[in-house]
Amino acid sequence: MKGCDYTGTYTTTSIKSLHMKEQLQNNLEIQKAVKEVMEKNISKWQKVPALNAQYDKFIFNLKKIEGYLVVLKQDLAPLKEKRELARKHLVDTVFTISGALGVYAADVRDRKLMNLLKGKLRDVRKLKPEELIRHGKKVAQHVESLLENDQKVGKKGSRHPIRDYGITEKLHLRLQSALENFQAAINGYWEASLDRKKSKVKLVKKIRDNEILLKQKMDRMIHLFKDEQKAFYQAYIQSRLHPAKAESADEKEKGGAAAKAATKKVQPKKPAGTPATTKSATDKAAASKPATRQPASGKPAVGKPAATKPATGKAATTTQAPKTAAGGSTKASGQE
Repeated sequence: MKGCDYTGTYTTTSIKSLHMKEQLQNNLEIQKAVKEVMEKNISKWQKVPALNAQYDKFIFNLKKIEGYLVVLKQDLAPLKEKRELARKHLVDTVFTISGALGVYAADVRDRKLMNLLKGKLRDVRKLKPEELIRHGKKVAQHVESLLENDQKVGKKGSRHPIRDYGITEKLHLRLQSALENFQAAINGYWEASLDRKKSKVKLVKKIRDNEILLKQKMDRMIHLFKDEQKAFYQAYIQSRLHPAKAESADEKEKGGAAAKAATKKVQPKKPAGTPATTKSATDKAAASKPATRQPASGKPAVGKPAATKPATGKAATTTQAPKTAAGGSTKASGQE
């Protein structure tokens, strides 16, 4: 038995791809099968108000499950890719600015700034997301401060203006934008992951709530239709079976029907004009008589004839032919 599809969108395969426990998957398939049977036979049970109320709760839970499945089916790969691209852009921007700032810090002998900066690209790449954002913000603050300082002392003539090292307002805005994009990408991926976790917990709860509703309410009330609505009753009972058991029951029923059909084979008819194969009474009697041995010349055979046994199985009596002389003469001829 295949579980019916509630929305026509989520198949059994997609449900299994959510890494749910097998028991939960089976329960959800059974609940969808029950929903299909109830919808097809709605005219047969809708006159029972209590059953209507329980079925409304059952459908409400299924709709909630549908919404949770939508969230669980969302692919997080694009969000993850977006986060990685934003991280790469921020790392490149921070490293580019840090190189110019390092030269500036060495010229003005600003040890605090020199200790802040990462001299190698791999050192920036090894930073965790929170550490990278924190480091990028500190670099941006120093750049902003230096740009403001250039504007203040520009008229007096600064010995080392930061713009001379290629760091401009445009580069500063680029760093700010990279920080915001990376933070937004992190938040988007984190929120989507959190929604998936919450939806999975709620999904499991709703499936279990429906299972309790079926066992304690609907399964008990369905016996009202056992005699009057046998087809609906049997369909409901079949839908409540475990998917594997339901499939084996269907196969067993098909096998029994095939066996019955095989036993009802029609005997082939004989063509017209064929002689009958039954033996007549005279043929049976002739066959039961013992066979006697006759000589070729019509005369009785010389010597003892072979003993024959009757067909009844009793001991056969032997008969002896009259003795004659070798020359064929008798006593009477000798006397003459």
